[in-house]
Amino acid sequence: MSANPYNYNLPVEPNMFFGRHADVATIAERLTAVQGDSVALIGGRRMGKTSMLEALLRAIGAADGDLVSLPLLLDLSGEGIDSASGFFQTVTEMAWESLATLLPTPPDLPAPRPSAPPAPSFRATLEGWNRSTISQCGRRLRLILLLDECEEIVEQPWAAEVHAGLRALLVGQTTRSLLKVVMAGSHRFLTQVHQRGSPLWNVLVYHMLRVLDEAATRDLILQPTGEALPEPVVQAVAAQSGGHPRLAQYMMYQLWEQGLVHATPMRVAQIAAAFPTTVNDFEDWMRGLGELGSAVYQALARAPAGLGEHEIQAAVSVPLADVLAALNALSYHGLVVQDDARRYRITAQMFRDWFATNQADRSALPQAEEDEQVIALRALIGAHQQRLNQRRMQQAKLGYGADPLIALEIADIERQIADLQRQLRSLS
Repeated sequence: MSANPYNYNLPVEPNMFFGRHADVATIAERLTAVQGDSVALIGGRRMGKTSMLEALLRAIGAADGDLVSLPLLLDLSGEGIDSASGFFQTVTEMAWESLATLLPTPPDLPAPRPSAPPAPSFRATLEGWNRSTISQCGRRLRLILLLDECEEIVEQPWAAEVHAGLRALLVGQTTRSLLKVVMAGSHRFLTQVHQRGSPLWNVLVYHMLRVLDEAATRDLILQPTGEALPEPVVQAVAAQSGGHPRLAQYMMYQLWEQGLVHATPMRVAQIAAAFPTTVNDFEDWMRGLGELGSAVYQALARAPAGLGEHEIQAAVSVPLADVLAALNALSYHGLVVQDDARRYRITAQMFRDWFATNQADRSALPQAEEDEQVIALRALIGAHQQRLNQRRMQQAKLGYGADPLIALEIADIERQIADLQRQLRSLS
């Protein structure tokens, strides 16, 4: 048997990068535009932030129009940085090494000056390198810092100095066209920088990672396996993972190790059930989301169908702004999705099952004994949803040759489901 292509612990290789290409193109365009933007890339743990940064590193070319773009990937958890001076010195050394490979005559590498303010010193270096780049290549320099694991420094006493220094460089008249950053982090990082008083307030464009869509999830499941899995297994992996890349990778890794010929929906369910005892992600996610995130998730778990923002607010009795913040966090952790009607629903069945057992107020979850009419409606919705998924997958396989009759059937099924859900809500 060939080597297992799935790895749920490491960033993915280019051939295993699914469903994020539009995100990469959007961010790359922001970073290399004439004026350009800097970006905060926000995603929960294991949502693929590092894989995104590595894809950006591949996507941003050195020569792009009037620019010599210099993308650098810096992992803040692994460089041993212990001060603002250490941060800017590390960036200086990495940038010089890359610039030396691009220019016929490498610019000078300034000697460390521990007593000098780090950001102004780096500004002078950057301006000098830009003059050298223009004289040798006829193009302006743009240094693009891809900063991973920004969570790791937010509580360091020198983090504010780094953030203030970056702000000065990103908005300064002589350097704002020379430097752009992507700062990748999760809940703690977002809480620190997305508030008034933070040096980075209003200097970053926020890009939130979401779960993979249905087509990308299917590609992740099917392409590395040579489409060897039967459709019920594909649907089971998609439902259990909800398009969360970490969860889908984990289940596919286990299915591969156990032998794809033995894959069944029951085996997928067994792998999903064992995940929390093998990996501690769920506990970590809930700690990051806090009590309000748990309450909002529970409100969605109780609902027979999706809920709107105001319905959730009524269920948890907190200000709408707090509800929206919790929904945003649940979304970039890959635990809820929003449909075209702006209603939220939970995803990833394996997390829902774990939550019901370990976190939720069991009396608040759907009860086993229900009215017969409610049971019948639920069963009918489930049948319609299964048929809808089948038609959507059929349409996706057709691509540009999509059948308009299937599109009409999909729209009709969606209307039927919406009607049944309204009936169900009226009985709840």
